[in-house]
Amino acid sequence: MMEKALKDNNTAIEISFTDFLKLIYPRAAKEAITLMYDLVVDKASVSEILKQRKRRENAITWVEERWLVWDADLSGQISEDEFDEVLDDMGLGHLDQKALRALFNEIDLDGNGTLSKEEVLDWWVNKQNFLRPDQVKVQDSETPRAVLDSPFGR
Repeated sequence: MMEKALKDNNTAIEISFTDFLKLIYPRAAKEAITLMYDLVVDKASVSEILKQRKRRENAITWVEERWLVWDADLSGQISEDEFDEVLDDMGLGHLDQKALRALFNEIDLDGNGTLSKEEVLDWWVNKQNFLRPDQVKVQDSETPRAVLDSPFGR
């Protein structure tokens, strides 16, 4: 694995935590690798991250599917007038004009007066308050950051 990365001049490789342990401790038995993993990673946190990741994926899929309804004119944008119906479809109800405009402007990151699918997706996914891989709880605060990132991907 390392030979391939070095040969390809790839400075950033992505490996699982288990593979990382095998790389660091090549002579360790499978049971020892499992024990080391168990000592470092809080399984309840990992389970919660995986559940939240699935909910995040479902939220993204839902917005992408609903976008076909919201963007009826296929412009690729949602106007402020259309936004009220989008919020209602999301289950957020209708807002008064002032609140609607404030929320619209908050989501309209590029300030062009319309919402792109990416802007709506970013807002909706962030609104859901999903856990990110860097929020995993670690039992040993001395565990290197890179060790914790690899099992969950980016």
